[in-house]
Amino acid sequence: MDGHLLDIVRLAWCRELGLDDAALATPGRVTRVDDASALVRVLRLGDVSAVVGPGWVVDAVATVPDAELDASALLDLTRGHAVRSHALSYCADWVDATRVRDPLISHEVDDLAELLRRCPPDDATEAGLEIVTEAGLENVTEAGLEIATEAGLENVTEAGLGNVTGEASSFVLLDDDHRPLSGAVYTEVQSILADVTALTVPEHRRIGLAATVATLATHDALDAGLVPQWRARRDNTAGRGLAAVLGYTELGTHISVAVPAAAGT
Repeated sequence: MDGHLLDIVRLAWCRELGLDDAALATPGRVTRVDDASALVRVLRLGDVSAVVGPGWVVDAVATVPDAELDASALLDLTRGHAVRSHALSYCADWVDATRVRDPLISHEVDDLAELLRRCPPDDATEAGLEIVTEAGLENVTEAGLEIATEAGLENVTEAGLGNVTGEASSFVLLDDDHRPLSGAVYTEVQSILADVTALTVPEHRRIGLAATVATLATHDALDAGLVPQWRARRDNTAGRGLAAVLGYTELGTHISVAVPAAAGT
């Protein structure tokens, strides 16, 4: 990825983290104390990093070098609070990774909802999605993609992103009987990035369906002038491998952890 696109990615994250637009333009670490937030975020993009969260956590990580500030270190520093760590990858080119010729694609939220119902809940959460119903896709709140369900609104805790704008764009691959087999969704982040994710029903995995729908979502985002972003847990080798096939380049990590605003609570 060229320097110009990396600058665009850094700008998006500056705005996402509430930093000045040029805060990530030079090497080193930037911090911002936000005692009103219960979420700690640690971002690394190349040779720059940022730490945002309650003051007691920002102070606690001050002496920890970037190379050592990983999920394990945050787990210790935040006294055992659950930590989520994702690799961040970005795409600059239209790479054709489709494996299905003339796929039947739906953009209907009902088909996405049916796809998610056919997948294990843990897989939907891993993909940053939960059950979608007639109410449709909503905006992301503090910690992840927010989906309208029959019981109301539920946050997906794996997403780790805040200010997503607009509705999600979905691409659901259907079989000949119009049953959903695989789907990809992207949502806009700060009107700059397109956060892309994909999910396939268990019995139809490893035959290129996810690569097909994720290609369509990625290309659509690029056509819209957005920079596609792919997040995958550090231990999710399949997800990171799929990103590489799609033409994404891994550039950094994002770690998040929900903590009390005050130390010791």
